Amino acid sequence: MPEQAIQTVDELIALSKSLGRPEQVSALCLLASIQGSGAEEAQKAAGEEKLLQAEALCCLAQEQLVHKKLPAEALATSQKVLSIFAALGDGVGQAAAGCMVTTCHAILGQVSESLQAAEAARAACQTTEDKAGEVLARQCHILAALTASRPAEALAAARGLVGLCRHFEDQSAEAWALVELARLHVACDDPIQGVRCAEEALATAKSAPLAAKGAALAGLARLHRCRDRPAPARRAAEKVKELPGRGANALAPGRAGEARALLLAATLGGQAALGLASDAQTLMNGVRDKVGEASANLARAQILAQLRDFASAAEAAQEAATGFKVGSCGVGEGVARCELATIQLLMEDKAEAEKTAKEALRAFHQIRQLSGLKSCSAQLGENRARQLLSHAQLSCLQPSNARLYLDEFNCAHLEISETASQESLESAVATLHNMQRLRNNVKAVVLHLEGAVGPASMHSQALTSGNFLVGLRAISIPIVSAAYGKITGPSWNLLLACDYRIAAVDTSFVLPIVSPPECLGELVGAAMASQLCISSGVLDAHSLQELGILNQVRPNKDETGRAASELAKRIAAFPGIACRQTMSLLTVPPVKYTTVGAYKLPDPDLIA
Repeated sequence: MPEQAIQTVDELIALSKSLGRPEQVSALCLLASIQGSGAEEAQKAAGEEKLLQAEALCCLAQEQLVHKKLPAEALATSQKVLSIFAALGDGVGQAAAGCMVTTCHAILGQVSESLQAAEAARAACQTTEDKAGEVLARQCHILAALTASRPAEALAAARGLVGLCRHFEDQSAEAWALVELARLHVACDDPIQGVRCAEEALATAKSAPLAAKGAALAGLARLHRCRDRPAPARRAAEKVKELPGRGANALAPGRAGEARALLLAATLGGQAALGLASDAQTLMNGVRDKVGEASANLARAQILAQLRDFASAAEAAQEAATGFKVGSCGVGEGVARCELATIQLLMEDKAEAEKTAKEALRAFHQIRQLSGLKSCSAQLGENRARQLLSHAQLSCLQPSNARLYLDEFNCAHLEISETASQESLESAVATLHNMQRLRNNVKAVVLHLEGAVGPASMHSQALTSGNFLVGLRAISIPIVSAAYGKITGPSWNLLLACDYRIAAVDTSFVLPIVSPPECLGELVGAAMASQLCISSGVLDAHSLQELGILNQVRPNKDETGRAASELAKRIAAFPGIACRQTMSLLTVPPVKYTTVGAYKLPDPDLIA
C-alpha cells in the first residue's frame, strides 16, 4: 500500500511541475509525509514565498517530530512557522502553528511554555473566529494541562471542546470529545460523572460512524471497571464484540479491532477471561502488532496470577515486557516488569523481584528523560516500581534480637534497633529488673542504638506503644545512648528516652516524629517538641547538637560506643543509692514514656 501511494505521489509531482510552484510544494510535502523524509526538497521548491515556506516548514516539523523523534528541532521549526504567520498577520496560521509549538513543548516537558503556547493559540482562534482551529487549540490545551499535572484545567478545556463540537453538529466528534471528558472526570476523582459522560457519548454515537460507538462502549466498560462494577463493564464489552464484524472497524480496522474487543473483555475478568486474552494474543500476532500482542500477554499474566498459576503468569509477563520493548513502548515495558515483579514476590523469589523492579524503574526513568509528554504515567510507574523494590528489599529482613550484657564496671550494655523482636525486648527488661532487684549491681545502661529502618510491620508492640521504655525507665538508673545510622520512627523514642545522648557524626535524623512519647515536651521543651513533630526533612548530628538534643557528636560508630561506655563507667563510680534517688527526682515518671495514643501499659508489678 505505501509503495502504491508513493508511486501515485510521484506521478502527482511530475504533473505539478507543469502547474506551478504551490502545487509542486504541496506534492513534495505529501510525499515527505508518506516517506517520513524529504521535507528539505519542499523547502528548496518553496523559494522566497512566505506561505510556501510555512507549508514546507510545517512538513519538516512533522517529519522531525513523528519520524525522526527530534522534538527540540521540531520546536525550533514550529517557532519559525509561527513567526512567518505573525509577520503576515495570518491569525488562522498563527493558531495552527501555536498548536504545533504547544505539542513540542509538552513532549519536551516544558510545562509553563506549553500552557502559554496553548493559551495563545486559543486566543488567536477566538480573535479570528476560527472555530475549527479552536477545536485543535483546545485539544492542545488539554495536552498541556495534563503534562503540567493539572487535571482540573484539562477538564475545563474538555468541556469547551464538547461545546465546540456541538456547534458544528458533528456527532462523531462530539462522541469522541465526551469520551475524553469522561476520562478526565476519572482523573479528577469523579467516576460517577465520568460514567454519565460515557453514556452520553454512547447515546450521541448511535448515528455516528462505528469507530465513535466502539470508543464510547470501550470507555464505558473501563469506567465501570474503575468503579469496581464488573457486571455493567462486561455488558459494555459484550456490546463492543457485537458490533458489525465482531468489533472490527470499531476499535481498529479488521482483525486488530476484533483483537482489541476480545482484549477489552478479557481485562474485565470472568471465567472466560483467559481464553479471550489468548484469542486476542493470537489475533494480534496475526496482524503483527507487537504492542497489542504484548498487551494481551500482560492481560494473560494478570489473569493467571489471579488463578494462582504463578509460573505461567511469570512467563506471560516476561513475554509482555519483551514485546513492549520490541515495540518501543517504554511505559508498557515498565508496567509489564512491575507485574512480573509482583508475581515474583508472590512466588517468594525476592532476589528476582528486586532485580525486575530495578529494571522497571530504569524503564520509567528513561521515559521521563526522553519525553515530558509521558511524564505523568512514567512518574506513577516509578512510584509503583519503587514500592515493589522496597517491598522486595524489606521482605528479606528478619526481626533482630536485642542483646544485653554486663561489663566489669557493672554497666549494662543493650544493643537494640527498631526491628528488635518483642520477645528479646521483654527478656532484656525482665533481666535488668531481676538483676537490680536481686543484686542491685546495675549502675548504668548504655543503649547502643542502631538506626536501621524497617517496615512498620516489623515494629514490635513493645516499642510502638512505649511499654518497653516504661519498663526500662522504671529501673531508675542513668541511660546513655550511642546512636548511629538513620534515626526514624520508634528509634526517636529510644534516643529521647536517654539521659545523655551521644551520636556518630554521620547519623541522620528523619523528621517528623510521628508517634512521640507523652513526655516529649518535658524532655526537650514544648517549643522544640512542636518543631520536631511538625517539621519534615533530614537533620544531621551537628544540627541536633545545636538544638540541644544531642550532648556529644563523635567521629564514627566505634568512637561513639567508647565515649558512651566511658561516661557510663564514670557514672558507675557514684554511690548507687544517691544515683537512683537523683534519677527519681529529676526524670519524668516512667509511665509518661507511653506513646501518645497508646493505652496499653505494662504490668504494675513490673513498674514497682
